Amino acid sequence: MGFGTYLRNIKDAALTIADGMAVTFSHLVRRPYTVQYPDRLPDGVRVQDTLPFRYRGILEVDLEICTACLACERACPIDCIVIDAEKDKAAGGL
Repeated sequence: MGFGTYLRNIKDAALTIADGMAVTFSHLVRRPYTVQYPDRLPDGVRVQDTLPFRYRGILEVDLEICTACLACERACPIDCIVIDAEKDKAAGGL
């Protein structure tokens, strides 16, 4: 490794640091933009417009009629539903 390569590496490092610092300083002078979801949305924006694509709503389980058959857990394509059930020996079921 020659002296020219050494100086070129120092120059590249200094330019890279300067680029990173320029990005950092540009964010320091910007006005912050934060949406306080869902309590405070900008005027004219509906909550439905801020939800992700293919959002289907909040899942709820009625515990009075749930039998803990695990059908919903098996049917979930991304395995995000987990049923934690224990057998109730007094009732003879789950």
